[in-house]
Amino acid sequence: MSSADANGLPQPQPVAATLAQRLCQRVLSTVSSVDGEAKITSVSRWDHDRATLVRIRSGGDGGAPFGIADALRKRWPLAVVSMVENVMEGVTEAQILVPSREEQHALARERAMRSPTARRLRALARCVALAAALSFVVLATANATR
Repeated sequence: MSSADANGLPQPQPVAATLAQRLCQRVLSTVSSVDGEAKITSVSRWDHDRATLVRIRSGGDGGAPFGIADALRKRWPLAVVSMVENVMEGVTEAQILVPSREEQHALARERAMRSPTARRLRALARCVALAAALSFVVLATANATR
């Protein structure tokens, strides 16, 4: 049985926040430490790769967009953060392009594969494989000549 108000109308049910809304909340909480008056000016979803583009305008200080961009880069290392000059309004805005979950996994894997530790481990694995192949050849040759 659902609850109703005095007019007999059902009470509104809370709606779960969309992915874009949750992203915007996280963006604002991240940039609020740099600029408490920052505002999101636009949110766009890119259909071809399901990435989300968010633009943030500084609340006042002329250097704040750069601080906002730095905070966003630290919070989302796999996202593309840039500065955009809005010539119509004469302001500079920070912009963050957050890739889809699948793209984030691919980017993280690519970064991990390029790390110096991963390169050293691959080189070590090649050396071990080569040593194992040489050992096999030596043992097979020694057994064949007996």
